[in-house]
Amino acid sequence: MNKEHFDKYEGFAQQIGIQQLRNLVLLVAPLEKIKGALEKDPNLNNIRLNRWDSMDHSVRSMVKGPWSLCNSVCVLKHVAKYHL
Repeated sequence: MNKEHFDKYEGFAQQIGIQQLRNLVLLVAPLEKIKGALEKDPNLNNIRLNRWDSMDHSVRSMVKGPWSLCNSVCVLKHVAKYHL
């Protein structure tokens, strides 16, 4: 993880709200599954992408302005890695 990527998604997470994003992450997968997945792959690529994608609309509803699916997935994975 490079610092620029971390800082970008930490900033987004803080602006959107960590608790709200945590709640969405836990809809992607239960906490135990996320912890197990992190042990195997720090990028959480072992949780199906469509699970992360399914939360895009919810994340977008919390953001003002243009926002991409990629940003939704990245901010959710960031919160899963650093805020659960």
